[in-house]
Amino acid sequence: MERLLAGALFVVMTLAALTDALAAPTQKDAYPWKTNIAATVFWMEKSGFDYGMPVIRIGSPPPGTNPYYVALPFNDLKYPDLARRWLPAGWQRSFVNQRITSRCKGRWIEIKTEGGRICYAQWEDVGPLVEDDAPYVFGAERPQAQNGLDVSPAVAKRLGIEGSAILSWRFVDDEDVQRGPWLDRDGGQTLLASPGL
Repeated sequence: MERLLAGALFVVMTLAALTDALAAPTQKDAYPWKTNIAATVFWMEKSGFDYGMPVIRIGSPPPGTNPYYVALPFNDLKYPDLARRWLPAGWQRSFVNQRITSRCKGRWIEIKTEGGRICYAQWEDVGPLVEDDAPYVFGAERPQAQNGLDVSPAVAKRLGIEGSAILSWRFVDDEDVQRGPWLDRDGGQTLLASPGL
């Protein structure tokens, strides 16, 4: 009788674990869409991730920057306590020249217009206006500032917008970035080495 009960308990536990696994969000669900977000076009001259570094760039983004870039209102280097609380667990911190680098800079986002046009871009700057809006960027809150996204001129051109627009956006992992001009810079160098690209 004990063996029968133990066997039944094992089946129930296995089914419960399987049900939990099937109900768990997939990686695609891990990054929900931020919808109806006011966005403006901007030209990045100095990255907010250069926090603490005296860097001035006039009229163009940093050399080697993907022209398909955005700014979102959070700086993980300036607000490490908020970063520990809000950043996705899989976003690893790296070191360059023995310095900690941002876990946000260079992350991909997918952007779409109300009409369905899509563009991918990399998070390269902080703003608009706010640097600590983690509940909006990573949670379900609306942006603190009127605008919740700044897009580069290349993104604006691809999406067919001028000046400002209402957009939707979400984070995507490298392997989920579709082919397009956002993967090409500096005369054809590939930004991603993902399979299938």
